[in-house]
Amino acid sequence: MKNLYQKISIHYDSIYRWKDYENDVVILEEFFRKSEIMVKQILDVACGTGNHDLLLARKGYRITGIDSTAEMLAIAKKKVRNAIFRESDMKDFVLNHTFDAVICLFSSINYNLDLRELEKTLRNFYRHLKPKGICIFDTWILKKNFRNRLNGIGYTDEDFDIVRFGYSKATSNSRTSTSLYLIRDRGKLQFCTDSAGHFLPSEILALMRKIGFNSSEYKIVPHEIFDSNATRKVDRNFFVGIKV
Repeated sequence: MKNLYQKISIHYDSIYRWKDYENDVVILEEFFRKSEIMVKQILDVACGTGNHDLLLARKGYRITGIDSTAEMLAIAKKKVRNAIFRESDMKDFVLNHTFDAVICLFSSINYNLDLRELEKTLRNFYRHLKPKGICIFDTWILKKNFRNRLNGIGYTDEDFDIVRFGYSKATSNSRTSTSLYLIRDRGKLQFCTDSAGHFLPSEILALMRKIGFNSSEYKIVPHEIFDSNATRKVDRNFFVGIKV
């Protein structure tokens, strides 16, 4: 079965047309100034269709992007021709190269479903950083926002509709939310599922310190997302770590 992003790749930029990529770059460059080295080479993990990478490349940064979905990368490659893109998973990619900055945005870090997976991913980020390099990732999917409930959102276009029904459930070991997506693409009805892990900020920061990030912090940035044909405000939590 195809995953969610294989099915929606050609529609992704339309579905998330409300995302403020320009402001994300402003936030990133504020964090870059915290690094003890000049940021020139950036690894974008879960880069998607390359919208952040396009803006960063235009500002002169050298970009490498990885994503687990080839269909998303195909769009990114056409969009950002002076970047390098690789298909790989955030938990186990090996690039044999280190970077000034590793970024992972738009809550992609929550594709780690438990603390074990999260630690594996953050260790991999750490390995791919130069000494004094900076790691930046964000999420609004935290345990404080967790609810055992069903919810739904939708998006519609001329030949494409998508409806998401999400259910969050807590167990003794973890908290995850699983979403069922119903997709109508040119008259064909499809479905797929997608899951996300929920963590406490203290858990994330403790893992960062355990892995060896010399300084770690998190900053809450108010953010608007488009949900069910309306905008709503969420707290977007940015985590920042500097490699020893």
